[in-house]
Amino acid sequence: MNNKSIFANTINGIGDHANLSANECERYGMTWGCDGDCPVFSRGDCKIEDIPAMRDSILNTNRFDDYDIDELNKLYPKLKL
Repeated sequence: MNNKSIFANTINGIGDHANLSANECERYGMTWGCDGDCPVFSRGDCKIEDIPAMRDSILNTNRFDDYDIDELNKLYPKLKL
């Protein structure tokens, strides 16, 4: 687990009003947004709701620069990058 994931889980667990029902994707996303460091994404378990938005995010931001196109296509073949 990377430091960003650990931090997101820690923040989620702090205080009386913590959203303990959030899943791993939601905890990470609420803290960091969707990026290539997300453990759910990097395992290939991301539930892609909006394919055009995800394609745009991958192709037009630097948030997924740690992955090359071949790796991304193996994780998410339905994106057809």
